[in-house]
Amino acid sequence: MFQFFEDGKVLIVADDLTGANDAAVQFAETGLETVTLLEPGELACPSPIAQGTRVVAVSTESRNTDPAGADEAVRSVLSQVFPVFPAQTIFKKIDSTLRGNIEAELIALCDVAGAGPSTPVILSPAFPSNGRTVSGGYVLVQGVPLSQTFAGRDTLAPVRSSRVDSVFTKWRDKVGNVCFSVLEQGEESIRAEIKRLIAAGKPVIIGDALTDEDLVLVVRSALSLGRRLIWAGSAGLARALARTISAFISAPPSEPVSASGWASTRDITSASSDVPVAAKPVSGPAPARGRTLVLFGSLNPASAAQVEYAKRASACRVIEAPHDLDPAATCEEIESLTSGGQVAGDLAVVSYNVPRHGPPDEMARRVKAYFASVAQRVMRGKAFSSMVLSGGDVGRAVLSGLGITCMTVEKEVLPGIAFGRACDGEFAGTGIVTKAGGFGDAGALLRILTWMSTNGKVVES
Repeated sequence: MFQFFEDGKVLIVADDLTGANDAAVQFAETGLETVTLLEPGELACPSPIAQGTRVVAVSTESRNTDPAGADEAVRSVLSQVFPVFPAQTIFKKIDSTLRGNIEAELIALCDVAGAGPSTPVILSPAFPSNGRTVSGGYVLVQGVPLSQTFAGRDTLAPVRSSRVDSVFTKWRDKVGNVCFSVLEQGEESIRAEIKRLIAAGKPVIIGDALTDEDLVLVVRSALSLGRRLIWAGSAGLARALARTISAFISAPPSEPVSASGWASTRDITSASSDVPVAAKPVSGPAPARGRTLVLFGSLNPASAAQVEYAKRASACRVIEAPHDLDPAATCEEIESLTSGGQVAGDLAVVSYNVPRHGPPDEMARRVKAYFASVAQRVMRGKAFSSMVLSGGDVGRAVLSGLGITCMTVEKEVLPGIAFGRACDGEFAGTGIVTKAGGFGDAGALLRILTWMSTNGKVVES
């Protein structure tokens, strides 16, 4: 049953940095050494892939490219990764709101990985802990059809349909759905439905899921087939896969198991309960005192609400980007505030106030360049010892600008919100939180900063 986990390695392929980290942290939470690589070529370097690293996440940075560009990006990254990290378990991270080039990237991944046309792809964008569910093959965000949410108004790639199978054209005839009515009947029925769909020539199998336990049931049922699988989903499916494997491998002989050989659903789902992760200490160097620099480049209204909530709670000072996105003006303001002692705590820089004029892709490029420049100058001033980054493309630009090519992934601060440390360069050891723009409720940033004040301000001694 576990012949495809014998090497103990997992490769996660995402289309942006926050996606790579929110999937990777699910495996880190089970105790597996996990890293995210910003530059896949660094795999040849012994530092990022130390002995014992079990999970590697990479981002193709192809969320907003065209399908041909996404295909090329996946093939390029995997051609660098597979020779030095030939993982048998491959997880294709997809956006929980169906943004990006999902079909093109899955086809490229399966081709490079040598997955035949009948290899099952178990797919679900559901992430119940963050309000993303799948019912009848439709994605709902907090109970609202996806196309009616912010994702439907995305400036670069608005989502037009709430149906999961709408992302497929070339593979449309290969797609099947395990509906909630089947999930209600239990594991045996789910397994039988998966087998039926594969036999009917529909190996791309979408799983409904309203709860984390639903995802566990889908994962257990698929794994019990005892054959090679490709996984595709959001952090919710990654969590279910990581916890299911961990629960099975670590279950003592006396622990009751189901007829299919899996530990009970109760035991598995308890491993991913909603107990606040802030209560668990982060391993590694002792925390160092310092400020946290918050860089929010996302346009998602959730990000703006989080910053305003933290501001009202006096958790951080907020600086709005100038409309011309001049980084020098922002840096001078920050340096004046910190050197003059006017800001003793954390500070947030935001860009959601900047009017969006001109082509969206050009605006996105300017925003990334702005935050990268601000981070380089401010972080080198040594007034801040950690960062919170919101928006995958902005996060990647900031870290690359700081010369960071690899980071550990260690702790899930809040659902889908990951903490880790820079592995290399002058900022090695710096604590970093990455967050997708739409993740978290209004109080999320406040809770992150509270957590970082005692756990996240880590520097090398």
